[in-house]
Amino acid sequence: MVLLRLRYLFTPITADEGGYLAIARAWGRGSVLYRDVWVDRPQGLLLLFRIWNDVGLGSPVGVRLLAFVACLLGAVTGGSVARRLAGPGAAWMAALAIGVLASVPQYEGFIANAELLSSALGIAALAVLLAGFWNRDRPWYRILAFAGVIEGCALSVKQSGFDAFLAGLVMLLVVVLGRRWTTRDRLLAIPTALGGMALPIVALMIHGAVTGWQRWWYAFAGYRLDQRSALRNAEWDRYHQTAALMMPKLWPAIVLCVVAMLWGARRRQLGAAGLLVLWSALAILAFLLGGQFFRHYWVIFAFPLGTACGALASLVRQRAPRLVMLAGMLLVPLWSTANSLTIPRDRVGPLLSDDVRLVKSEKIGQWFEENRQPGENIYAMCASAALYGNVDTDPPYPYLWFALIPQVPGARGNLVSLMAGNDAPTFVAMFQTASLCDPSGSVEQSMANRYERIGTIEGIAMYRRVSGR
Repeated sequence: MVLLRLRYLFTPITADEGGYLAIARAWGRGSVLYRDVWVDRPQGLLLLFRIWNDVGLGSPVGVRLLAFVACLLGAVTGGSVARRLAGPGAAWMAALAIGVLASVPQYEGFIANAELLSSALGIAALAVLLAGFWNRDRPWYRILAFAGVIEGCALSVKQSGFDAFLAGLVMLLVVVLGRRWTTRDRLLAIPTALGGMALPIVALMIHGAVTGWQRWWYAFAGYRLDQRSALRNAEWDRYHQTAALMMPKLWPAIVLCVVAMLWGARRRQLGAAGLLVLWSALAILAFLLGGQFFRHYWVIFAFPLGTACGALASLVRQRAPRLVMLAGMLLVPLWSTANSLTIPRDRVGPLLSDDVRLVKSEKIGQWFEENRQPGENIYAMCASAALYGNVDTDPPYPYLWFALIPQVPGARGNLVSLMAGNDAPTFVAMFQTASLCDPSGSVEQSMANRYERIGTIEGIAMYRRVSGR
């Protein structure tokens, strides 16, 4: 896993990583979350980046280390899940499979995206939950509550981090309905886990109420329901594009796992097979709910699929066939990763993130840090969130991703007011034309009246606000 990710410690920071890091920095410096800086993610994700920044790892290399830690957590806890389902021999195979599948560069497994972080916490919650009830004569309440707390943290990182824990809760319900426990234990087991999960969620809600309930609720749920989901403005064209890239890397593991699941069911390993099938189905639901189908959405499948690879390959008793099965599951992802290691650094963004702006943002960030005066800031017109991860100054405009500008109510008006007001940014990097941000022409007029062109960096026109205008 270290070797798979080592090369990507030193590639440019991506839009999601840079945006989350910039928002976390601004929040730590006193900006009001969901007002001065905005993203459709819960506070837990931003708190994680804020803590990471506070301990000195708020850099492009630092956020890649965060991704490595998340992958390691997912691999270790996935091994624990596999061990409980299929025995000790499954643990190392599941950990290896998750480490490989969660690191595939073609679906940005190397970046610290919300899907990777929330899924890693989700599988950790499942591992702890299983420790609290799987093959036990009575529930272990403290462990069930702790599992719920971890799951609440997973949901606080991204709303879709429910798949692993929900599958575990369904299996807990099966145990409860089985009447093997006392009435008291059957009545209290599930509420204990849900109570633990409620603690982080309640904390999010309290913070949301303090900072502005309507703004928080719109960011947490309203924006997704109104603008971005499988039912609203879904990017099905992007789904077909990314599926064509990703499915060939996952098909061998999927096919072999289905065969192994059927085998496990035939050998009366119904609990393990049922959990893995349900978890996989819920992972598909979590994937679809996002609706945008970016490459990194596919990392969601690495965790149930990797766990299934290890748990179900271990059902093969002979060592040689078992290793052949595991190798068959992982050969294509490993081959794809090995081929990606030769991609030049300046081509990683276009080829693996579908973003030609990453090196441009990096170069502009370096120029800005070398030339800026105290109090000066920079705006990426209309958007290049990666830029803000490369500069140690807060974004002057709350909406760092292009899709937010036309979709979030008031975002365009906010930009018009910013560019015409006293707080207009010192520098503007023209990644896109002003007319794309604001078809009314007001922002373009402000640029013409108040800014002068000072040069070009990596093909991006740079502007500086003229003093007094």
